[in-house]
Amino acid sequence: MISIIVPVYNVEPYLRKCLDSILDQTYRDLEILVIDDGSTDGSGKICDEYAGKDDRIKVFHTENRGLSAARNLGLDNATGDWIGFVDSDDWIELDMYEVLLRKAEKTGADVVECGFIKDYRLSSEEVSAILRIASGADTLEALITGEIQGTVWNKIWKKKLFNTNRFPEGQEFEDISTVYKAIQNAVVTGVNVYSYHYTQRKDGISQNHSVKNLMDNWNSHRQRYEELKETVSTYACEQLLNDCAYAIARTWVWYLRCEHIPKFIDSVSRFACSQYPIMGNSSWPIQLRVCVFLARINHPFSYRLAYVINQIVRYLRPEKYY
Repeated sequence: MISIIVPVYNVEPYLRKCLDSILDQTYRDLEILVIDDGSTDGSGKICDEYAGKDDRIKVFHTENRGLSAARNLGLDNATGDWIGFVDSDDWIELDMYEVLLRKAEKTGADVVECGFIKDYRLSSEEVSAILRIASGADTLEALITGEIQGTVWNKIWKKKLFNTNRFPEGQEFEDISTVYKAIQNAVVTGVNVYSYHYTQRKDGISQNHSVKNLMDNWNSHRQRYEELKETVSTYACEQLLNDCAYAIARTWVWYLRCEHIPKFIDSVSRFACSQYPIMGNSSWPIQLRVCVFLARINHPFSYRLAYVINQIVRYLRPEKYY
């Protein structure tokens, strides 16, 4: 059995399509754990409506505690051999779990991922899955270098990988802090299909630029770097530092509009000064190099300039916008 965990919070326009895509799966041996995380719209009623249609659905209504807490509650109540995650504003192709499970049975893998599609309002973008079997230290290297996608929801996971591993509650960008811990001792492979549809919303976590959002993004990348830098190859370590650089740039281009927290911004600036040359890595895009340079200058002028540069990029090349 596959236990599918679906956190729900104020997603009434998307929820029916999400749940229908799970209930209609060609693989039927499913346990569907729907966590209503204190929704204030009609999402909770939709959850109960669907539970009345299909006894594979178990609904949990809780106070609002965030995505990580909802996923953790699902993990605590999961009884399947495998775990799947579907975010409630997304949807999946009807044979996704059958395809993933068959690949797991064929290869003996602990984790199997598929490609996914980023669904924008007027366009879409395909993101590929790993197409070989990775194990041991190679698994972590493949994750860091982007060969394995750092997301939980386009995969099935052996339940044992979450026996002691949980999502950090109260923190955004939770996948960054969780996936590498769950995956580092696993055998991982993938299938060459695009079965998960990742809805790109203007109000999604990646589009939120509050100071907490910036802090969680930065702390997730920094923590991962600090924990792994002594155990991975030089190349992988450089990739971890590159990821930290993007988190620094994102902080600098949005901090002007946030509540200022000097301790936070000081730590980001010190890291930039200690880890990168003055103009960063010569292989980086110029926007990233400039933003990391500005992060060395802990002054309101540098936040303002970084913000202006990002807005110009937003106008000229929206795909490069932070």
